[in-house]
Amino acid sequence: MNEEYNNQIDQLAEEQKPSNETKVKYRRITADELKQILKEHKKWLKSKGKVGKRADLHLVNLKKINMKKAILAFAEMQQSNLFGINLQQANLIRTNLKKSYLGQANLKKANLFRANLEGAEIIGSIFRNSNLTETNLKNSDCKGNEFSSKKWTRLKANC
Repeated sequence: MNEEYNNQIDQLAEEQKPSNETKVKYRRITADELKQILKEHKKWLKSKGKVGKRADLHLVNLKKINMKKAILAFAEMQQSNLFGINLQQANLIRTNLKKSYLGQANLKKANLFRANLEGAEIIGSIFRNSNLTETNLKNSDCKGNEFSSKKWTRLKANC
């Protein structure tokens, strides 16, 4: 039964293309560029904006990238292609993921406190044991996701 369910989710995610894919041209960045962006973002967070630079990953293709335990609090990631991304245990506090595509994303134990996923396409993703307190999921497409968390307070959703 579980394998059949997983196959259905895989098929759904493969068939589902981001609705904004034809309208949006994703930026491509190299692994070195991503490392530099994350390094500058970490400095920015530690200095409260005095040094470094806030991560700007909007409109970026991060398909199937492993960003386990990444520190992306307050990052700009709207309208990005995050299909199959591993954000397990990532810090996504107040991260802007508005209108992003998160098909088959791994967000196990991720901290999405006050993250903005408004209008995002979230299909077949895993949010097991994630902090979704005050997360904005308004107008999101949430098909076949695994949402199991004790931290759901004040979740804003109509998906």
